[in-house]
Amino acid sequence: MGAHIEWTAGILRLGKAFTKYGDPFEFACYMQRDGDTVQFKGATSECMASLISERKAVKEMLQAVGIKRVRWVRKINGTDKWFERDI
Repeated sequence: MGAHIEWTAGILRLGKAFTKYGDPFEFACYMQRDGDTVQFKGATSECMASLISERKAVKEMLQAVGIKRVRWVRKINGTDKWFERDI
């Protein structure tokens, strides 16, 4: 008999002084994986510059585990608008 765990969720944390779990951070969001796609949910940020400045590092981390696409939703005029980008 064998076993396998398919990890389908994680939390992304970013910060100017962030190097390991427990360090202070300015941005966090829940990530849900579906195959080669990650959906970002529940993002919160003290400074959106944290995400922008670390975009390359996040992209490389996601690609290293087989992620090819990211998705997120924004509420615009009361309607959910989905965005999807290949990475």
